[in-house]
Amino acid sequence: MFHHNPRHTGYTESPAPNTNQTQWTYTTDDSVESSPAIADGKVFIGSNDGKVYALDQYTGARIWNYTIGNGVVSSPAVVYGKVYVGSLDARVYCLDAATGAHLWNRTTGNWINTSPAVAYGKVYVGSYDGKVYCFDAVTGEFLWNRMIGNWIAYSSPAVAYGKVYAGSLDGRVYCLDASTGAYLWNRTIGGVVYSSPGVAYGKVYVGSSDGRVYCLDAVNGAYLWNRTIGGLVFSSPAIAYGKVFAGSGDGKACCLDAETGAPIWNRTIGSYVRSSPAIADDKVYVGSADGRVYCLDASTGTHIWNYTTGSPVWSSPAVADGMVFIGSNDNTVYALGSVIRVPEDYPTIQGAIDAAEPEDTISIAPGTYHESLVIDKPLTLVGRKGSSTTFAGGGSGIAVNITDTSYVTITNIDITYWNQGIYIDNSSDCQIYNNVMYLMGDSGVVVDGENAANNQIYNNVFQDNNIAIDVAESSTGNIIYGNTISQNSIGINVLDSGDNTIYCNSFINNGQQVNISSQPNAWDYGSLGNYWSDYTGTDADGDGIGDTPYLIDSNNQDNFPLMSPYDYWNNPMLGDVNMDAMVNAEDLSQLAAAYGATPEKPNWNPYCDLNNDYKIAVLDLFNLSKKYGEAAP
Repeated sequence: MFHHNPRHTGYTESPAPNTNQTQWTYTTDDSVESSPAIADGKVFIGSNDGKVYALDQYTGARIWNYTIGNGVVSSPAVVYGKVYVGSLDARVYCLDAATGAHLWNRTTGNWINTSPAVAYGKVYVGSYDGKVYCFDAVTGEFLWNRMIGNWIAYSSPAVAYGKVYAGSLDGRVYCLDASTGAYLWNRTIGGVVYSSPGVAYGKVYVGSSDGRVYCLDAVNGAYLWNRTIGGLVFSSPAIAYGKVFAGSGDGKACCLDAETGAPIWNRTIGSYVRSSPAIADDKVYVGSADGRVYCLDASTGTHIWNYTTGSPVWSSPAVADGMVFIGSNDNTVYALGSVIRVPEDYPTIQGAIDAAEPEDTISIAPGTYHESLVIDKPLTLVGRKGSSTTFAGGGSGIAVNITDTSYVTITNIDITYWNQGIYIDNSSDCQIYNNVMYLMGDSGVVVDGENAANNQIYNNVFQDNNIAIDVAESSTGNIIYGNTISQNSIGINVLDSGDNTIYCNSFINNGQQVNISSQPNAWDYGSLGNYWSDYTGTDADGDGIGDTPYLIDSNNQDNFPLMSPYDYWNNPMLGDVNMDAMVNAEDLSQLAAAYGATPEKPNWNPYCDLNNDYKIAVLDLFNLSKKYGEAAP
C-alpha cells in the first residue's frame, strides 16, 4: 500500500538496487501519478487513463488491467489477495489481485486522490468531500465516515495504535478512533496539509504548505517539534533508522532527527519534490519534477545515482527484491535495478553468480538447490516469496562461501544439512537476514578473518546446529540482532573477536548459550539486551527487562536481559503485562496499580492498555481475565 504499510513509514527491509539500470518499462495511455504496490510477484499501479494494472514484477508483462472509467491517482493497497484503490469517480474499488475481477465498489461524496490503508479488517480512505470513510475489507459494507475539515486532497489516512491519522486543507491533522470514527483530537499546524502522515516511535510526522515538517504526539496530538525544510511540503515523510526523510517544494530532499527534528542533511535534487521517499538498505529513493528518480545515501545524503524519465515524477517509489518501481507523467511505469532470475535466466545459481555484474541481484525461485556457491563480488541473493527456497547439502561442505569481498546480501533462504551454511571469509559489510539454518554439522554462519568487519546478521532462525553463529579469528565490529537461536550445541561462539554488538536475540535451550574468549563485546543496545532461557533473575517493575545482568564471563555481560523471547517481547500474549509468558496474579497486580490511568498520569503503564484505547479501565481488566492462568506455548 502507499508508503509500504498502514503507518506510512516508507521503509522496507527488502534488498534495494545500487544501480539505475532499466529492468523494464511499461507504457499506459496517460500519466502515472499513482504509486506502485508490490505483492505476490506483481506490480499494482493506477493510471490517469482510468485503469488499474497488474504487471509482472520481473518482466513488466501485463497480467491484467481493470477499467474504472476515471483517473486513478490513488495508490493501490494489496491485502488479503485483494486490491483496494480509489478513483476520481468518487468510488473505492476492490478487485481480485490474481485476476483483476471486480469484487465490490462503494461511493463517497467526491473524487478520491488519496490511497486506501487496510488494517483491522477495514479499509480507510479520504475523499475530497472532507470525510474519512471506513468500509469492511471483505464485503465493502459501509461502517462509518467522519468529516475532518473541508477537503482531503492528497493526505492519505495512516492507521496505527487503533487510530486513524489524516490531514485536511483546513490546516489540521486529525486523529480518529479506528473502530468507531470518533474524534480523538486535532491539531492546527502552519499551513494546509497535502502530505500524508507517517506514524512511528509513538509520534506522527507530517508536512505542511508552510515548508515545515511537524512532529506530534500520537496519543494526544501535542506539538513536539517542527522544522522548516524549504518550500511547500507535499511529500509524505518516511521514517527509518531514527530519522525522518522528506522532500520540499524548493527541490530538496532532507533528513531530520526523528526525536528532536534537528537537521542531519539536505540535498538539492533538481526541482519541486512531490514524490514521497522510500527507504531501503540505507538508501533514499525519491522522484522529482525535473523528471528524474534519485538515489541518495540515507546517512549522508550523498548522491548515488539518478535516472531520467520523460516527464515530472509525482509518483512515489516502492522498493522490493532488489528493484525500485515508480511511475512518471510520461505515461510510463519504470522498474530499475539489475536482476537475474534462477532458473528463468540461468539454470544454476553459480552460473548466475558468475555472469552477474557487481551489485546485481539474483532472484531465486522456490525449490531445492544442491549447489555449493562461491561469491567473490558484491551481490544480493534473494529467495522469492512463496514456498521456500532451500539450499540442501549432503552433510558436508559449505553452502555459500563469501570470500574476499564486501556488500553481499543473502535473504529469504532456508539452508540445511551442510557442514557450514554461510561462510563470510575476510569479507565486510555483508547482510545476512530473514534466513533459516538448521542441521548444520558445524556452523550456521561463520565470520572469519581480519577484514571480516561490520557484517550484520539479523532476523534469522538457527536451530539444531552444532554452532549457530561462529564469530572468530580477529573479525570485529559485527552486529548480530533479532535472531532466534534455539537448541544448538552452542548458540554463539565468539573467539578472538571483539567490539561486536549482540542484542535482541533469543537464546533458547542451547547446550551452551555462549562460548567466548576474554575479549569484550556489547551484549545489549540502549536498554535492550537478549533473551536467555537460563536467566534466573526477576523483573520487579514489570517492564519485561530483568533487574540484574546476565553474566557471560568477566568481560562480558548482558545488562538488560529480556524476560521473554524477542519475538514474543514485541508481541506478547494478551494480558501478559510483565511479558514473562504467562498471565497470572503479577499481571493482575500491575493492572490494578495502573487502573484508571491515562498517558499523562504518573501511574500510566502502556503494557496494561490491552485494548489500545489509551486508558486503563474495565475492558482491560476483562481482557486480562479471559487469559488468566494461561501460558504462552
